[in-house]
Amino acid sequence: MLGDNLMKKIICVALSILFALSICVFAKPAEKTYADGFNGSTFLYTQNENVSYYRKVESETVIPSDIPKYYSISANDCAPVAGTIVLGYFDRYFDELIPNFTAGITIRDIYIYNPQNASVSEVINSLFDLMETNSSGSGTTISQFQNGLQQYVQSKNRTIEFESVKNGSFSVGETTAAISEQIPVVIFVSGYALVDQDGITSGGNTDVYVKKIYGGAHTMVVSGIKTITYYNQYNVVVSQKILLRVSDGFSSGSTKYVMVYGFGNIDNAYSVNIY
Repeated sequence: MLGDNLMKKIICVALSILFALSICVFAKPAEKTYADGFNGSTFLYTQNENVSYYRKVESETVIPSDIPKYYSISANDCAPVAGTIVLGYFDRYFDELIPNFTAGITIRDIYIYNPQNASVSEVINSLFDLMETNSSGSGTTISQFQNGLQQYVQSKNRTIEFESVKNGSFSVGETTAAISEQIPVVIFVSGYALVDQDGITSGGNTDVYVKKIYGGAHTMVVSGIKTITYYNQYNVVVSQKILLRVSDGFSSGSTKYVMVYGFGNIDNAYSVNIY
């Protein structure tokens, strides 16, 4: 009888250990989804930031003629819109990527993108399904974005490559290298500071940044990167601003920048090449 009781205790302990191990091995946190309501973002407030300096040095690397400015057509579709922006950019080289659509025209060495139309919206809807948007929560996970876009590109007999430009922290160097090679970068953010091109003004020795602060999780496409370094009279760096030129998925309006470290966090970022 004593042996039976001991055996039962051993079995109970073993089962408890196996159950605990199964929780540790198989229970994974849900992958984060990107898109928070319509247009993928929640506007919080406007904030002005002043930077006083003695001198400043600016550098900017951009994709020539920029990228398309396609925009949201339904709730939580920022990732499908970002994917379509990437497709629209490469459609200028591979016309089959967006059926029944010409990406743009060249005028005096400048490529001008055609505006969003029904054909573009149809691709957004196709990616919405392929990316399984809203199936894991509100929006699209990073893996769903990559898998869905890959399926679409392969269906057009093309190849797509994703390469991370964020190893621990966002890499300015790797992003600049990708843009230099005319490869767009897709960023997945949790909160961000958006600055219009005319929202940066200079007066005397002070620059003013008008930042629109957004919460929520969003997906955007980067077509350029600008660095502005500010120095005092002793040639010591007092501030540095890193601005990502983006198609934000809101509208086909003016050029906008996301300020790195201005607010929120870049959760991940990938250069996306199609050939």
